[in-house]
Amino acid sequence: MRRYAFLDRDGTLVPEYPDAAWRGRTELLLLPGTGAALRRLASAGYALVVVTNQYLIEEDRVTDDEYRRQTRSLTCALAAEGVELLDVLHCPHARTVACGCRKPATGMVEEAVRRHGALDRDRSFVVGDSPADMGLADAVGVRGFMVGSQPTSSVPKGTVWVGDLATLVARVGA
Repeated sequence: MRRYAFLDRDGTLVPEYPDAAWRGRTELLLLPGTGAALRRLASAGYALVVVTNQYLIEEDRVTDDEYRRQTRSLTCALAAEGVELLDVLHCPHARTVACGCRKPATGMVEEAVRRHGALDRDRSFVVGDSPADMGLADAVGVRGFMVGSQPTSSVPKGTVWVGDLATLVARVGA
């Protein structure tokens, strides 16, 4: 059984930009403290997996090549901080498409488990900045930690607002 930290990308690891600002963007900068927090999680035995909704791909506002370059930029920025991701999974489907991978659906988590080993639900979690991320945690049956602004819309019972990744690390004892 493996302990996973399922990590949202935009607004959690890197800044959240308006949709129009993604076109042509291939370099991603980490939010302050991201590298140190993820390094501590990895040192505590968590497998780090990014799960990100990227609807702009199917809506033709970000190309597949731009997304791949963004992912390479993210992994390089984290590697420079001493962090290695186990995997980066994304849902490219438009918001209007019913699919099994778009959060809060569980497809990306199921794919990670298929690729990398059984999920220890008691010791794994999802961290993100949106109700969809917390819905994923609820659907998978793991803890949900919300970063960023305190939620203004409904999130599942049991969601814990931690504010930032440093507070998350302290909360999970890493």
